Amino acid sequence: MVTLQISFENLLDTLDHLPEDQKQIALQRLQSTTKQGIETKLPKKRIAGLGEGTIWMSDDFIDPLPDEFWSGETE
Repeated sequence: MVTLQISFENLLDTLDHLPEDQKQIALQRLQSTTKQGIETKLPKKRIAGLGEGTIWMSDDFIDPLPDEFWSGETE
């Protein structure tokens, strides 16, 4: 979720300069948003080490790959 911070004074000033029909549209959107409620959830902080031991890596992981791997040829 993206959070937009705007000062109340800046908002009122911006609304003040809108044509009347656009003011009505802005007011309707603000009312519908406040009726729905705005949910502001911060992402949970990650905890290091929770996945420890859940994966493993082969002992030959750093060994060179065979030529067949690069050429796409199979035996």
